[in-house]
Amino acid sequence: MVPTDTNLALVRRLYDAFAETDIIELLTALHDDIEWVMPGPPEILPFAGTWKGRESIGRLLAVLAGTLVFEVFEPRRFIADGDTVVVIGHSRDRMLATGRIVEIDWVAIIEVRDGKVVRYQVYEDTAAFVAALEPIPA
Repeated sequence: MVPTDTNLALVRRLYDAFAETDIIELLTALHDDIEWVMPGPPEILPFAGTWKGRESIGRLLAVLAGTLVFEVFEPRRFIADGDTVVVIGHSRDRMLATGRIVEIDWVAIIEVRDGKVVRYQVYEDTAAFVAALEPIPA
C-alpha cells in the first residue's frame, strides 16, 4: 500500500490541475483504468454517467466545459485513509444553456492504485442541476 500522504498529495495535485485548467496534468494523474462516476439522469445532465479510461475523461471535461462554468470551485477538506481519499467541497456553477446558478456542497470519494487515481465518484445535488437546466418559460 502506498503511504496515505502520497495519495493525499496526488489528489491535491489533481484538484490543483483542475483549478488551473491544466488538462494534461489532470489526465496524467489518472490510471489507465480510471472510472469516473457522475450521478444524475444522463438524458438531462450530459455529464452524468460512468466514464471509463483517460480518453473518456477528456470527453467528460469537454462536456462539462460546454454545459457549465465553475464560478466557484472549492475543495475544502481532504481526508485520507490508505488508498482512499475523500474530498468535501463547495461549488457555484452557472449553467450555459439557461444562465441559472447552481450552488452546492459535494463529496468525492477517490481511490488510488499504483500512484494514480483509478476511481472518482462524486456525490452532489443532481436535482439542483436538473432544475437549473429546465427551460425558461417564454
